[in-house]
Amino acid sequence: MAKKIIIVIIVILVLGGAAWVIRMYLDDTPTPQGEESVETSRSGIFSFLGIGNDTRVDTTREVVETNTRNLIIPTLRKITDEAVSGATFVGTSTIRYTLRGNGHIIETSVNSWDERKIVNTTIPEVQKAIWFNEGNSVIYQKGDSTIETRVLEIQNSSGTSTGSIKDSVQTFLEEGIEDIAVSPDTKSFAYTKNDGGETKVVIGESSFNIPSQQWNIDWPENNTLIFTTKGSALSLGYSYRSSLTGSLEKITGGLPGFTLKTFGENTLFTSDTDRFRLFLDNTGTIGQLIPGTLPEKCVNYSEEILCATPKTLPLGDYPDSWYKGVVSFDDEFVSYDPKGFGFEVLHSPTEDIDAVDLRLNQTSSHLLFINKKDLTLWALDLGRI
Repeated sequence: MAKKIIIVIIVILVLGGAAWVIRMYLDDTPTPQGEESVETSRSGIFSFLGIGNDTRVDTTREVVETNTRNLIIPTLRKITDEAVSGATFVGTSTIRYTLRGNGHIIETSVNSWDERKIVNTTIPEVQKAIWFNEGNSVIYQKGDSTIETRVLEIQNSSGTSTGSIKDSVQTFLEEGIEDIAVSPDTKSFAYTKNDGGETKVVIGESSFNIPSQQWNIDWPENNTLIFTTKGSALSLGYSYRSSLTGSLEKITGGLPGFTLKTFGENTLFTSDTDRFRLFLDNTGTIGQLIPGTLPEKCVNYSEEILCATPKTLPLGDYPDSWYKGVVSFDDEFVSYDPKGFGFEVLHSPTEDIDAVDLRLNQTSSHLLFINKKDLTLWALDLGRI
């Protein structure tokens, strides 16, 4: 009798050991990529052997990897609910922006919902934030009757944040600065201010004067500045090319409501009568691009030009009506061919967007912009359209 009991115990132990080995093998078998992963719990008298009633819990979804939220990032993403005063890309994927209310600097990524504050220096009511130095320095402007301008430099920054608050150094510039342009390599900037009946242009430690006042400044090439009169339907506008020492050369002009922006060999300009025209510097050929928009709503996009273009153009005196907020646009994103004068609608949002301050990352895979309607920050994934 005792021998039979011993045999039964040995059989149970052998069977239990075999069941345990089989269970360990099944648990360790990896889920093939792309298939659903399921977490299983068992109950019952033989649950220690992996035998019993199954309770299956789905533990995975197709998500974008983030540290705090498992949410799919849409093609057109609203990054902030708060108003911002400026934003930029740092490298390919990192985004930095400044909050309009307090000037704090926040960092996020094109492939993550995570956000981290990297500078908490409070500067209330920042109206404009212009980034330079590869996204490690920013120029703040605030004030109405007297414009205050200061430069904030982020310390110990290698382009991405570890999540800790970074030190920063501020330098105040002279009052009354009207317009600012960043160099193509982002290492320096130029600015303008009224100087008697002329305009003073400052680049680093050097400066020069140009005739008249109320100029917009752009810095499209290393040794070239562009000066364009402030656009208004009530006056004729002109644009001039300049060296970094102030040697002026007329580009074009004599048009009401004139605004202009250059993209390599291509120069876009508008007038109140010819909404959107393209001037090719290398050949002197003038052609009209349709549908129309404003040059300040465009950015260089490889061999093409990407613009936020109104789906319909409301009646108004341009660009005054748009500048003053009398009219607002409902944009779609259009790529224009400056050689064949064709176009392609890349994305037509269902959201109500009037895009300004457009900028691309290094690989032109993502577009960053501010919605003029409420000054919120958005990003468009061009690789998914």
